[in-house]
Amino acid sequence: MPGIVLSNCFEGRVTNVSVDGSDAVVGLYGCADIFLDNINGNLGKGRRKFGRKVGRNEVCPCGSGFKFKKCICSREDNMSAGIRAHGSTFTVGKAKIVADVGVDMVNSTGHIDDLEFYAATAPALAELLKGMTKRPPKELVDEAIELAKKDGNQKALESSGLRGWCKDQGLTAAFWMELAASIAGVAASFK
Repeated sequence: MPGIVLSNCFEGRVTNVSVDGSDAVVGLYGCADIFLDNINGNLGKGRRKFGRKVGRNEVCPCGSGFKFKKCICSREDNMSAGIRAHGSTFTVGKAKIVADVGVDMVNSTGHIDDLEFYAATAPALAELLKGMTKRPPKELVDEAIELAKKDGNQKALESSGLRGWCKDQGLTAAFWMELAASIAGVAASFK
């Protein structure tokens, strides 16, 4: 269950929220024109189970008001997310999130000004690089680690030579996020 649930709300404002140990900081279900600012969450890995089998046509126990088969809770990935939006429009001013997924949107439109996202389960950098068929040059990885150490976040990596190399190789955005989270984890271990 999200720390804050908004269902069928219009023109709302949520500010200065901090949630730990939930499956989401904010859950938006059928909302429009919601503004979120200064949202912080340390959610960890994986969402809770409901304790019983939920029928497809039952109302979802997460509190969204949707049938379980239509709710995002019925998805197989069961990952924690900072902001979970279903059929909603929203704007985020600033958010800092540690979770499996920063923002999880289904049939939603969102505008995010400043999102600092850290994967809850960033893989070890060495293991991630070992699994690649074509590995990036060591100097590009070292440069990315230094950038992350200097700036203290993943955003700095967007302008790195490693990011350019990944784009040239045709690597997916999801893989890049995993790689950037691993590098940020290595950099954080030096602090």
